[in-house]
Amino acid sequence: MTAYEIATKKNTKAELIAMVERANGLAIDAEENFQHTKNQLNSLRVDANPAADANKTRTSQTNPITEFLNHITTDETLYRDREFVITDTCQFDRRVIVEAIIDKLYWLKTSRKGHDAYAISTKERAEYAMRRNDGTEIALTQLKAAVSEARAAQSKLALFDRMQDQLRGYYAETFGKSYIAYGENEANIPSTQERQAIPADIAADMAALGITPPADQTANSNGVETVADVA
Repeated sequence: MTAYEIATKKNTKAELIAMVERANGLAIDAEENFQHTKNQLNSLRVDANPAADANKTRTSQTNPITEFLNHITTDETLYRDREFVITDTCQFDRRVIVEAIIDKLYWLKTSRKGHDAYAISTKERAEYAMRRNDGTEIALTQLKAAVSEARAAQSKLALFDRMQDQLRGYYAETFGKSYIAYGENEANIPSTQERQAIPADIAADMAALGITPPADQTANSNGVETVADVA
């Protein structure tokens, strides 16, 4: 019955009540179907890749980043395709965001002044402050500050390592494959430069400092080649 027919037809009170109840029933069915659709989507997110069970333990922990990624979806961004398969239009966007975060976390960890370098340098400063400690108040204050910074640097490194692991696990279980961060594999870095070996004179200076460079990275071990020759 159309809206016009409902408006123009003289219905009895019982018929009107029946129509209202039928409309309420349809609304309830629609809401139940919608909730079922959302539950199916959540199930797909968790069970899409059974092979990633090893990563699920890590990503099941409360993590602000993965929670944020899971919320890059609203009820309005879901739809059923012609085969009635639930599809999330934000899936591609979520993958791009995850990859970008993994790339940046890897850069923050491994760059020249990244987390690894910072943790190493602060530990060395703490060891130096310990050797310099002569028991005076100033020396003890410097030692305390150095040790405190070194511990904070180690905690920072561990924190970002956990974030990296959780994001990689999230990526594997959500998209069914692993992701290699930009720079993690030399094959995914476009470069027109050839790697150069360490010149022999620099290698000699390093040896004088007690640093032994890898043999396969040292140029012209007979000592003739210098920095100027390589440059």
